[in-house]
Amino acid sequence: MRNIAFLTLGVTVMLLSSCLGEDVKQVQGLKPIYGSQSELSTLIKSTEAQSLTNPGKIYTKDHLLLINEALKGVHLYDNSDPSSPQNIGFISIPGNLDVAMKGNMLYADYQNGLLTIDISDINNPEVKDFNSDYNSLDNGQLYPPAGITAQINSSKVYFECPDANKGLIIGWEKANLPQTQCYIQN
Repeated sequence: MRNIAFLTLGVTVMLLSSCLGEDVKQVQGLKPIYGSQSELSTLIKSTEAQSLTNPGKIYTKDHLLLINEALKGVHLYDNSDPSSPQNIGFISIPGNLDVAMKGNMLYADYQNGLLTIDISDINNPEVKDFNSDYNSLDNGQLYPPAGITAQINSSKVYFECPDANKGLIIGWEKANLPQTQCYIQN
């Protein structure tokens, strides 16, 4: 009996010591940033006017001209005089690629969901809803948005597998990760 105990202990020590010597391969990838809807609302805010650097889609509403700044947000121009539009502000929406409007509601893609933002007061946009039902953790694997994965120069983009128990994904950040099972072809 004593020999079996020593044999078991010896095998266990050998197995554990072989694991200690292994290096875990690190990869450059993306890590989800978890938060709540109230934290998401703090990311969506008005700032002073900014220069256009990577303009996307354009939308008009009354005297306003809205120009999407790819992955950053929406420029606001007063277009009362179309021959001389005035840059009056910017709404920060990190990761945004597309917008639409109906009434005073601005609809913007955000990460893998849809934001509804009340811009009745352009200086104080208010997030009314964030709908991630069409691509949520509850419906299967959630992937980082294409606009973010395109910034990584690799044929495979590794990312930390999302965990629904950690909350709402409000962003993604570049990070060195242990090689994960989650990746997409770039």
